[in-house]
Amino acid sequence: MVGRQIPEFIDGLFLNGSSPSYSARHLVYLCSDGEWRRFQATDAQGAHFAVELNLLRIVTDGQEMFLLNVRRAGADRCL
Repeated sequence: MVGRQIPEFIDGLFLNGSSPSYSARHLVYLCSDGEWRRFQATDAQGAHFAVELNLLRIVTDGQEMFLLNVRRAGADRCL
């Protein structure tokens, strides 16, 4: 998985046939409310499992950046 782009193993993250900038804007739209969104991922052996994504917008020194958080859905989490 190291060295691969995230859309290669998370289904539906980016829109097929779309430009990278359009796909990124689509992801910003999906995560605009700050909530986690569920997607299906595929591991190196081809097994499918659920993940959740959250996208945060960060502005530093006038530059806009996005931080994509990924977690396995249903995994035990500390409260």
